[in-house]
Amino acid sequence: MRQIAEEDLARAATSLVRTGLQLVAGERFVAVGDAESQPMLAALEAAARDAGAEVSALRLDQLRSYSTNHSGERPHKVLPDAVRRAMLSAQASAFVASAPRAEASMREQLLHVVSACNGRHAHMAAITPIAFATGLAVDFGKLREAGRTLERSLELALEITAESAAGTRLTMKTATSRRWIARLGEVRPGETVALPAGSIVTCPDTISGTFVADASVGEFFGAREGLLVEPVTFELVDGRVMNVLAPGAPHLVRDIENLLHVAPNSDRVGLVVIGKVTGLTEHLTVPRIRAFMSELGALGFLLFVVLFCVGELVHIPGLVFMLAAVVAYGSLLGGVAGFVGGVISVTFTFVLVRRVGGQPLGEIKWPIMRRVMALLGERPIAVVTVLRMVFAFSPVLNYALGMSNVRLREYVIGSFIGLIPWAVGCALATEWVLEWSGLAAG
Repeated sequence: MRQIAEEDLARAATSLVRTGLQLVAGERFVAVGDAESQPMLAALEAAARDAGAEVSALRLDQLRSYSTNHSGERPHKVLPDAVRRAMLSAQASAFVASAPRAEASMREQLLHVVSACNGRHAHMAAITPIAFATGLAVDFGKLREAGRTLERSLELALEITAESAAGTRLTMKTATSRRWIARLGEVRPGETVALPAGSIVTCPDTISGTFVADASVGEFFGAREGLLVEPVTFELVDGRVMNVLAPGAPHLVRDIENLLHVAPNSDRVGLVVIGKVTGLTEHLTVPRIRAFMSELGALGFLLFVVLFCVGELVHIPGLVFMLAAVVAYGSLLGGVAGFVGGVISVTFTFVLVRRVGGQPLGEIKWPIMRRVMALLGERPIAVVTVLRMVFAFSPVLNYALGMSNVRLREYVIGSFIGLIPWAVGCALATEWVLEWSGLAAG
């Protein structure tokens, strides 16, 4: 299982506190946890203090409920007095403790206090460190913006089709009168929001097709089965599950079918959820990419040059690799890496064409090309330099020069000089865009 580092928890806690709960200096913040959630509780406490808030970090396994003469040992039937007092004066709060069933009434009392005191509350009962670190390390402002954009695009949709490489083929029909409900992590005063969030939901008129669950089936089955070894296929007709298939897990199929027949509508699809998966890209930041390339050292540069050479052969624009070098190494080292890789890649193409391309160019009919070739014979370095400045990494230029009479030494020197403006321009422009967009800071 993946190990979660303290910096991962800290990053997620900072994102939640600043962009989710939008905590500001001077506000009071309460974090409720227990022994199991201590690392997350500590991360929330530190993030709130960094935001300038007054913080109370409380552990349920260390509290007593004096007003009810309870010993304080869990499970708590009522909300401990220390938590209640802290919540009454707090503007924002978060709950990350474990969630035994016997404490359901205590958690309900906490949520009632949130509503009565107009607080902003992030409820994450029984959240795991990996769910905390990966599910909350997102800019909630950007998440809300993306969700609302998707919501607007679906307002007039009467039919939605979903497909996946695993075999999912679903067609959902809905009336325009049915609205989508956003669950985008927006915490308003007096509201409790269950996190992680990042989805919009609706009740479909009807849905038919095949749904392939190839990761987890969720809820009780998810906890019992974990990640699925074999996908489970659900066949749906007019909003009802008609068949469940998983040849390698007959016990799971039997249990799911039993659940689907508990009541007359247990097999009906009640909600359709469209979510935004943030974990795939949120950690792919410029600082992380640069740190990774720095760890690779010379091997990383060697791989970059190999990819650059192959890219030239298959006609991937060389500027793509120069831009990638700046992203991976920064403006200075990236500019140098892109420049050196560019010179090597065009030289590689030249040598390859010279080796296997047959005879040099013979009689040329186009007057302008005859003039260029004549100049190439008289001043090869100057001509190659100008051609590089104009056409940069053009594969056609590489092939033409490879089949000309220009010598390798003259080709390399001309390419070296001609690519300098491109390298400098790409480095400065790319770094400016990264700084302007905020991507350079992650």
